[in-house]
Amino acid sequence: MKINYGKVTENIRLKLEEYVLTNNIQSLVLGVSGGIDSALAAALAAPVAEKLNIPLIGRSISIVSNKISERERADEIGFLFCNNYKEVDLSSQFEAMRQVDSMEATLDKDDSESITYKIRMGNIKARMRMIHLYNLASKHKGMVLSTDNLTEYNLGFWTLCGDVVIMECFKDFGKPKFMN
Repeated sequence: MKINYGKVTENIRLKLEEYVLTNNIQSLVLGVSGGIDSALAAALAAPVAEKLNIPLIGRSISIVSNKISERERADEIGFLFCNNYKEVDLSSQFEAMRQVDSMEATLDKDDSESITYKIRMGNIKARMRMIHLYNLASKHKGMVLSTDNLTEYNLGFWTLCGDVVIMECFKDFGKPKFMN
């Protein structure tokens, strides 16, 4: 089966435009990581935002471990597609969360080198980014654009209230595999 990518792109943009107009959305907000998912979301959303004369607000949200190359790619994407783009550094807020975590008693030894610690800290980073993006959307009467993808969704490989915005987006695809 040959896919008409031009038609797919057109359909995605038409559905986004329809949703924005139907729900009186005044801005689109996007977390720009420098990865392919946020780059694609920016490329798809920018023409819709321009056509509807609403801002596409992009934020690269650095927290401690972001690599310089990721930040540079995020800047390129943000400045190219978003008409309101900034880099925000939440490293000091994250460090405060790590200090709170270290004050909590553990049943066994210090777990700061364990895989569960790294996962917990990664989840905190995702939620901190989500809080910032949702606050911007609320402030500007907007909607946060999701940057997850269907494979991640079907596998359950995403952070709820992190990179997944709303489950409703995938209602046409049926239940994710892990929920069957």
